[in-house]
Amino acid sequence: MALGFPLGYTEQGLRYLVGPTAWGPLYLIALSVLTEAAAMLTLGLVQPWGEVVPRWVPLIGGRAIPPLAAIVPAWLGVAGLTMLWTPIVFWWAIPHPDLDHGMIRGGQPTSGGGVGL
Repeated sequence: MALGFPLGYTEQGLRYLVGPTAWGPLYLIALSVLTEAAAMLTLGLVQPWGEVVPRWVPLIGGRAIPPLAAIVPAWLGVAGLTMLWTPIVFWWAIPHPDLDHGMIRGGQPTSGGGVGL
């Protein structure tokens, strides 16, 4: 998406998600890099370099890594993800007139012909 490929979105949907400026693609790339970095850090839980700083690191090489150095970022990540995803739980309770086609309103399919449950 950052390179302009629609990846299943319509042109209008892609413009809405990425935006018309360069900030949209830069945001997507930064988010991908941050996600990959966080995933790589989890390897420290099972690798020797997760217990002792590698010797080649200046000033702190060879020192033991305190457990709080892993616990605090992990809990900050948990708090961040909780704040990010908790509103999704309430998404269905918020009216979305522009996205109402085929959705169920009050237990009845709307005029868009959605699937009833």
